[in-house]
Amino acid sequence: MERHEALRPFSRGHQQVLIHARDLRWRATYVERGDSDLAPHAVSDFLAFAPEHLERHLTAEERVLFPRLESRDDAELSAALERAKTAHTDIRAALTTLAGVDDPATNVPAIRRMATLLDDHIRDEERALFPAAERVLGADELAAIDAAIDDYAI
Repeated sequence: MERHEALRPFSRGHQQVLIHARDLRWRATYVERGDSDLAPHAVSDFLAFAPEHLERHLTAEERVLFPRLESRDDAELSAALERAKTAHTDIRAALTTLAGVDDPATNVPAIRRMATLLDDHIRDEERALFPAAERVLGADELAAIDAAIDDYAI
């Protein structure tokens, strides 16, 4: 199914984050195998990307999309929205943890947690939240999302 035009910037941002999640998983695996020379920049690249790009993406979802979904009387949508909000909190906490550990490039538990949170969250938004949003939002609301998202350059 093709994503509605108003939600495509979110999906494009998700593609970038999924690449980082994949690279983080690879890095964790390499470190576990004793191949710490492989993908040495995966964590530092993510930590450079996250404060600007990931945070802007999360903020755009929270300010542009989530408020338009909160008042809907739809159990499936409400559950997906609550999972997304919880995931945003968890992702920010994991990012703080990863950035704050000694030698984050070799801290496998912190790397794996970050990668898993990102991957699970994005897949849930793409498979549950966005389809539910497309189902309940009208053309005017989707147009408003499309217009408002430009302010966040995601």
